[in-house]
Amino acid sequence: MKKITIISQYWEPDFNGDVVRLKRCIEAFIKLGYKVDLITAIPNYIISRRNEAKVGLEFGKNLRILRLWMPKIEHSSFSKRLLIYLWFMLVSSIPAIIFARKGYIWAFCQRVFSTYSCLIPRIIWKTKLISDVTDVWPEALVNTGYLSSNSISYKLGKLVALIAYRISDNITTLNPAMASLIIKNYGVNEAKVKIVPNIAENMKVNPNLKNENFNIVYFGNLGTNYDFKILLDTAKILEESGVNLVIRGNGEMLEYVKEYIKIKNINNVKLITKILSQDEMIELLNDASLLILPMKEQIFENASFPIKFVEYLNTGIPVLYIGKGYAYDIIENYKAGIAIDKRDPKLIAEYIIELKNDKEKLLNIMNSSILISRKMFSEDALIEKIKEVFS
Repeated sequence: MKKITIISQYWEPDFNGDVVRLKRCIEAFIKLGYKVDLITAIPNYIISRRNEAKVGLEFGKNLRILRLWMPKIEHSSFSKRLLIYLWFMLVSSIPAIIFARKGYIWAFCQRVFSTYSCLIPRIIWKTKLISDVTDVWPEALVNTGYLSSNSISYKLGKLVALIAYRISDNITTLNPAMASLIIKNYGVNEAKVKIVPNIAENMKVNPNLKNENFNIVYFGNLGTNYDFKILLDTAKILEESGVNLVIRGNGEMLEYVKEYIKIKNINNVKLITKILSQDEMIELLNDASLLILPMKEQIFENASFPIKFVEYLNTGIPVLYIGKGYAYDIIENYKAGIAIDKRDPKLIAEYIIELKNDKEKLLNIMNSSILISRKMFSEDALIEKIKEVFS
C-alpha cells in the first residue's frame, strides 16, 4: 500500500478553503489505495470550535490523524497569523520525522511554512517532498494590503519562498496561471510545477431562476482580498430595483461590513454571520438568482485563486465576477458567468438589472457553469491529477 504524510494546520471541524481542498484530496488518495497520515492541529481557525477536537491520535479507514496543540490566537491580523503559522511549523516538524519515513510528504497549504516542517524527514529519510501552493506568498500579501512590494518584509518573504521551492521535489498549485507566476517569479523549472485543482462539495442546489425576488448572494470568508465596498455601493444603487443582497460569512472584514451598511443606510442587505448547516445553506442558495464575487484590485493577478469561485460554479447559479485573472478568463472563454474588470458600482448595477430582466441568459449561464465545473473541477479531474503527481 502506498503511503503519504500530509502536514496541514487546518482540518475539520475547522472550516475554510484549505479544509475543503484537503478533504477532497484525502478522499481521492484513499480511493487510489493510499494510506494517509495527517499531521494537523486542534481547531484554531474558528476559535469557537476549539474544544470540538482534542490533542492526540484519531483513526479512520486508511487514515490516521495526529492533532497538535495550538495557542488560542484569533486570525485577526497578519502578525497574529504569522505567529500561529510559525508555531505550527515548529511543533509539526517533530512528528513529521516519525510519520514521514516512507512514501511522500505533502506540505499542504499554510503558504510555505509547512514546507519547512518537512525539511528534516526529507534530509534523513530522503522522503519525496511536495509543496502545495494555494496562495503565492508574499505576492498574495501585497494584493490583500498586508505588505508593500517595496518593503523589506516582502523581500525577506520572497527569499523564504524561494528556498522552500528549491528544497521541494515538486510543487502543486491550483491552475496554469498560478504555475506560470511561480515559474516566472522564482525561476522554478517548469517540469517541477504540477496542477492539482480545487474541487467543491456538491450541495445539490436547485436554484429557482423564476423566483420573483432577485436575490444576490455572497457566501464565504469575509477576508481582506474581497472588495466589500464596491459590493455594498452596488447594493445601495439597487435599493429601489427589487434586488436584495445576502452576505453569509464571518472574518476580518465583518465589522467593516456592518459599519458600512449602517453609515450608508443600505436597506436591501441581509447579513448572516452564524454557521449554517448544509440544509440551511442549500435553502439559502435555492432562493439565489445570482452569486457575486467581488475581488479586490490586485497587483499580482494570479497570486491566488478563490475556492469560492469553484464552489460558486458548482452550484450552477450564475456568477458575477468582479476582477481579473484566471477566473475572469474562464468566464470569458466558456461563458460560464458574467466577468467585469471595471470597478464602477453603477456599471455593475446595470449588468445586474440586465440579468434580472433576462431569464433566458441566466439559464444559459447556469448550463455553461455546470459543464465547465464538471470538466475542470470534478472529482475525476482531481483524481487524474493526483495520479500524475504522486505516481
